[in-house]
Amino acid sequence: MKRCYTPVMFMMAICLLWAINSEACSVCHCGDNAFIFSDRGFALPDQTVSHRFWLGLGNLYSSKSNSLAADEGIGTEHEREIRPSAKFGFNVADNFSLSIEAPFQYRRQITSTNDGTSREHSFGFGDAEISAVYMHNLWNNNGQFYTAGLSLASKLPTGNNDIHLAGERLDEHLQAGTGAFDWQLGGAVSRVTCASRYFASLYYRYNGTNSFAYHYGNAELFNIGGQWPLTDRLTGYVQANGRYARWDLDHSTRVENTGGWVTYLTPGVRMNLTEATGISLAVQLPVYQKLSGAQSEKAVISSGVSIEF
Repeated sequence: MKRCYTPVMFMMAICLLWAINSEACSVCHCGDNAFIFSDRGFALPDQTVSHRFWLGLGNLYSSKSNSLAADEGIGTEHEREIRPSAKFGFNVADNFSLSIEAPFQYRRQITSTNDGTSREHSFGFGDAEISAVYMHNLWNNNGQFYTAGLSLASKLPTGNNDIHLAGERLDEHLQAGTGAFDWQLGGAVSRVTCASRYFASLYYRYNGTNSFAYHYGNAELFNIGGQWPLTDRLTGYVQANGRYARWDLDHSTRVENTGGWVTYLTPGVRMNLTEATGISLAVQLPVYQKLSGAQSEKAVISSGVSIEF
């Protein structure tokens, strides 16, 4: 019976994958929210988890590179991001939850051209994101429960989008926030037992346009995966995370070397320290890339800890 609680404890993935998430546009990280919210403190139908609070603390490391746009000259850009975050949630009912995430971002960009190499970095609080999740049990068959869920999320422009260095505004991808409201709507289906969980999900993310007339490309996210208990305390999972992002727009003009397809294979593990606390580690490995222009996505490493109250 102990293993039946593994999905409940697995909500730590909030810190890992919500975001989880790397990108062709450095805003819409690639990954799944549905798999996370279906485990976000929701129990099997005969269990009660309403009116519970949970806290997730996590960190994400990602990197990417691309060629400079034509108006920037000939050269390449390499960008690295470290993104610690805190996520707080509340299960309003057995099948409905609300949450808010507050990230802090550190970004470093190295630009190499024939004239030499320049390094710039920025840091600050990023854009907060609030979300609402509804889950519905479709039917069960001999201990196998089939569920469906909907998620609506909104990213708020709480991060600074006007960071300057030496009197000049930094590159859009170095800003702590996007300066615009973004929306994400998605759905998922899953098959759940006391020992395993399988899921598939689809999301659409609409990115707004900021006051500098920059618009990050809208994106679709595709995900499939499963999780299984390895020991009484250790749970393993594997996901395939895909994203198709449209190109960015700057004053309604297409931005070179943005957008395209990318697919990651994401193995991960979670260890339950107590019935209310767990730690997690996941690695996203890019296995397919068909990005617009000259871009290259690298591996993404995520880690975190979760506490349920």
